[in-house]
Amino acid sequence: MKFCLALLMLAGCGLPILERSYAPPTKEILFETVQQRRQMVATMRATAKVDQAAQGGRVKVKVDLAFAEKGRLHIEIHSPLGGTAATLVSDGEHFLFLDSQRNRFFTGPACAENVERFLQVRFAPEEINAILAGSAPLQGTPVSTRWERRGGREVLELGAPDGSHETLFLDGKEKVWDLLIAEHRAPNGKTLWRIEHSDYSENFPARTRVTQQSAHLELRFKSREPNVALPDELFRLAPPPGFRVETVTCP
Repeated sequence: MKFCLALLMLAGCGLPILERSYAPPTKEILFETVQQRRQMVATMRATAKVDQAAQGGRVKVKVDLAFAEKGRLHIEIHSPLGGTAATLVSDGEHFLFLDSQRNRFFTGPACAENVERFLQVRFAPEEINAILAGSAPLQGTPVSTRWERRGGREVLELGAPDGSHETLFLDGKEKVWDLLIAEHRAPNGKTLWRIEHSDYSENFPARTRVTQQSAHLELRFKSREPNVALPDELFRLAPPPGFRVETVTCP
């Protein structure tokens, strides 16, 4: 019985079969809706529990998050033993990382490769902000759309000049169009990353999963304050006295 249930879950058989209850939208309308949802969130402050698994092992920590437009980002990682273990900051141009446990301070350009050094997932700060807002990096232009009856989802396909593709699954029930899944694939079909949003409440997902190669990141949001005033000082960081300063570069 357990084996049969597992097969059903893998096949998505537990999802209801639903017909679209409204006129079919164009690919341009769906794409514009996803863009507008992201643009509606200019700033955010949040707290979350993070479960991260990568080649280096698995960790579970509490984090305080804040972001603003133009790639500004602040992530404070709490130690399970108390206090702050690390702080990542971007002002949109500069990347700063404070390792409080090893007395090291890293500085460099705000690129995806530098984010990956410390978060294990390769996204630029502005792309991280999109994920935290309940959206995803949009890497391409709309190519086609279709209705997926199982689960009642609008499926929007994006194509990029380099031949890569991105598929967006939107909740079509009652035409809410919340983003449920975003998956980016290389020209050869290999999945480069996958983002899943679930448990929506007040227009935001309570849970977000990010999978990129061997790295898996899950956020369970405990609080969210969208479009709040954030001080500029939140996106600045200086090395404390005695910390070793190291420069990290981008390829």
